[in-house]
Amino acid sequence: MAPSDCSAGSMKAGGTTRVWVRRGLGLLGLALAVLLGLSHFVRLRYQGRIVPLAVAPEAPVALVFGAGLAPGAVPSPVLAQRLDAAIALWRQGKVRSLLVSGDNSAPFHNETRAMRRYLLERGVPEDAVVG
Repeated sequence: MAPSDCSAGSMKAGGTTRVWVRRGLGLLGLALAVLLGLSHFVRLRYQGRIVPLAVAPEAPVALVFGAGLAPGAVPSPVLAQRLDAAIALWRQGKVRSLLVSGDNSAPFHNETRAMRRYLLERGVPEDAVVG
């Protein structure tokens, strides 16, 4: 199609689309940069405080923060990983008790109850779970 065949309306529509695509890609790039930056910041800030389970120091209690529930009031994947790490610490004798902390503001969303159930189902005795 020759340039003279293009109407002003079709040129404007194509230009507007390109502008929005560029803006969208720019925002996506900015969001990615922020996420990577935050991840890097956390890694640097807490580098000496995050240790493998094998070398974790002994403590009387391990605090397990909530991280959301999946449908069915079961721990989210992130929360399940935290609970599994706490179970490993307890089984290795590194801690005597597990303190669970999470959102329990509504009867249908009670993280601490779900966390407790998860721990008990995996063999942690009731008297070792607080919360």
